[in-house]
Amino acid sequence: MNQFAKIKPNTQFIGQNIIYFKCIDSTNNAALDWIKNNSCENGNIFITDFQTNGRGQQSNIWESEPNKNLMFSIVLNQQTTLLNPFLLNKITAYSLFQSLQKSLNNSQFIKIKWPNDLYFKQKKIAGILIENNFLGNKINYSVIGIGINVNQKFTNNDNINATSLFQICEKEQDRIRLFQEFIEVFEFNLLHFQSLEIENQFTKSLLGYNQTEEFNINNEIIKGTIVNCDEFGRLSVLINDQIKAFNHGEIKQII
Repeated sequence: MNQFAKIKPNTQFIGQNIIYFKCIDSTNNAALDWIKNNSCENGNIFITDFQTNGRGQQSNIWESEPNKNLMFSIVLNQQTTLLNPFLLNKITAYSLFQSLQKSLNNSQFIKIKWPNDLYFKQKKIAGILIENNFLGNKINYSVIGIGINVNQKFTNNDNINATSLFQICEKEQDRIRLFQEFIEVFEFNLLHFQSLEIENQFTKSLLGYNQTEEFNINNEIIKGTIVNCDEFGRLSVLINDQIKAFNHGEIKQII
């Protein structure tokens, strides 16, 4: 049994059963397989030290060095999954935001990059991929995939816009501690946050909130100011004195 599987977080159900893999294609895939076989309980977490085919948004690949980072997936069934799919994204992202802030002594440079990445200054440090299964118009279950760059050492030759806790703090970080802290923060937020409260906290934590930023809209570079992220996950941007709402894929924030 790996040290991750021995963790007993102070939670009601999230992480009470942790399934560890030394190497796997994707923790989200593992979770989905267990669900199909009816052997997955609410709050199960699947974690690995190395993914051979980690997935990000829009078929992007999540690249990670073995034994350096955190790669895991949380399963929520219909009894705890929220009716609004994007509200779950907001809770997950804000929980990551809180956990990383704590690790970095409340750094003002940790921000949520809409819709589901965490950035330190201008570099990505964590990402989220949520896969929902619907039964009619309601969510049946959700698989929340999370990747955090903890001790990976990126170089200029890597040609990727990423950083890690190690590079920011210039010392090795305790993956087990960070993992357990996140589990506990996530469950607390899931059970206690009111919809409006989490939406306000998420919006205020956005990279570029209330600041003039450049965006790519229909291959045109336009300046605007992020003012909100609504209940459907649309980004509201003030452009030429008009507030316009954009779905994911319709606008790209230029970092």
